[in-house]
Amino acid sequence: MEKSDSIVIIVLVGAIIMFGIAILVIYFVTSHRKKYLIQQNTLQRIENEKEQAILKAIISGQEEERNRIAKNLHDSVGAELSMLKLNFSKYLFFMKGTDEEKNNFRIELNNLDHTIATISAICKDLYPIALTNQGIIRTLKDLIKRINDSSIIKTTFKSDIEDSDIGTNQEKILNVFRIFQEVLNNLIKHSNCSTLNVILTKTFNSLEIKFEHNGQAFTNEHVEVLIKQNKGIGLSSIQNRIELLKGTLNYTSTNNLTQVLIRLPHSHGKQN
Repeated sequence: MEKSDSIVIIVLVGAIIMFGIAILVIYFVTSHRKKYLIQQNTLQRIENEKEQAILKAIISGQEEERNRIAKNLHDSVGAELSMLKLNFSKYLFFMKGTDEEKNNFRIELNNLDHTIATISAICKDLYPIALTNQGIIRTLKDLIKRINDSSIIKTTFKSDIEDSDIGTNQEKILNVFRIFQEVLNNLIKHSNCSTLNVILTKTFNSLEIKFEHNGQAFTNEHVEVLIKQNKGIGLSSIQNRIELLKGTLNYTSTNNLTQVLIRLPHSHGKQN
């Protein structure tokens, strides 16, 4: 074998070895990178699960506190006022005062009736037993009816969603109700609108709750500013519950129409 051939062979062998080493380096780097990404994803998943668990515990604690307050109001204050009304009614029956005095007494009884009704409404808001008795869609309709009856805002309600679309999980049902309730409260207090359209629709994989009104413009940027300034407690509560349900929330304003759009995941044909 000539010297030149030996050099060629050595060069080729060296090249093959270097190529092999390069392949090994690429393999080890890629493998290490893959393991690193898996570890990061695992840590992120664990962190997200921890955040979800904390968020769930906070919301659960809030609901327990609301339930406790509602029961105390209903069982103690409400019961005491009802008994007081009964006693006063008996007193009025046997009262020997003038017609004017009796009429003034009736007025105070009516005021007492109004106070009892107000406490009853507060109890229903704090712990909506109607969710269990008549379902969430009927409860939402009744909530809209109360707004219309009060003549605060002219409100319409349209829905092609049934209770079964939201599922049977009571925690999820309560969270959807709280989101709906809190958005309505915010609009009544801050939007300065005169008309409000509420639309509930479903697609193959999501449920949509849409609030459209003619009031003050409001966008996602406004929400971020208010939350940073600690002025958006209600907004934070809405976002926390939507996050717990793995949904999305968007505020948009165009052509004198402001929209709050909530999308919640929905598995077609399955109970959640």
